[in-house]
Amino acid sequence: MATTFTGQEIYSKEIFKALTPQLAPLKAFSTDFSQEAKQPGESVSVQLVEADNVADFNASSNNFVRSASTNKKVTVTFGTAKIAGFEVTPYQVANFNPGWWKQKAEVNADTMADTILTSACSIITSGNFSKGKTIASDTTITLAEIAAIKAYAAKQKLSPRRCALGLDLELFAELERIYNTTKTGITHAQAMSELAAAVGVKQVFAVPQLPNGLLGFICEPSAIAVAGRNFRPVSDKPYESVQEIMDPESGIGMTLVEYVDGATGSLNESVTGLFASAVGDGDALIRITKA
Repeated sequence: MATTFTGQEIYSKEIFKALTPQLAPLKAFSTDFSQEAKQPGESVSVQLVEADNVADFNASSNNFVRSASTNKKVTVTFGTAKIAGFEVTPYQVANFNPGWWKQKAEVNADTMADTILTSACSIITSGNFSKGKTIASDTTITLAEIAAIKAYAAKQKLSPRRCALGLDLELFAELERIYNTTKTGITHAQAMSELAAAVGVKQVFAVPQLPNGLLGFICEPSAIAVAGRNFRPVSDKPYESVQEIMDPESGIGMTLVEYVDGATGSLNESVTGLFASAVGDGDALIRITKA
């Protein structure tokens, strides 16, 4: 069992190492992740991230005694749990290869992230978010168009400094070229920070999971609520191991289940979780489409 446990430890560590940066676009929205266990069909209430009003201090009417937050809350209902898994043969267990477990974690993180982001972005429709801004091409974007998008956002009472800009892969690559943030010697995080500062928004993301016809969006966090919870078997039996794992940076929790098939002797590894999204403030997101 020591070999199996070591493989599971590598897998649980590496899957979050790969998953966290891929789920970075979720930072554009209001998120609520925890290790609390839920079942499909259950709901949670997600508080939208909104700016508080600012006014002059008044000793009697606007002082240090504050009322409870009145920020809007959105109910997010979980559908079917997401799961990715694989079988490990007795030969693979006996001939333990750390690199294989790491690579397996990386590719499963990719498919899990793609599924989660596709679900979150699927609600970015004209029916849910009526405001839109067009650009001339679906393969290029200009400085003038970026400025126009920000100006339109400001006109719609959105603050670009609080906004995230999400673009499909082609437009994002063009944005990097325009601002020359692909230079060597800096980390990806530093490059993204520089790019956001150059554009004049809080965050910039490449979002390949956008629905057909949508080239991007600019939004404040209150536009969409995203929730994640653990999903686990009712009982740990007959499983070899049921382990709740959490990414300390994002708070995203999932369950790692290890099951040994007595008949074949094979080891089965699965990672699972509940993720769902809902429309928050329909006026807090502007869709970017081709004219």
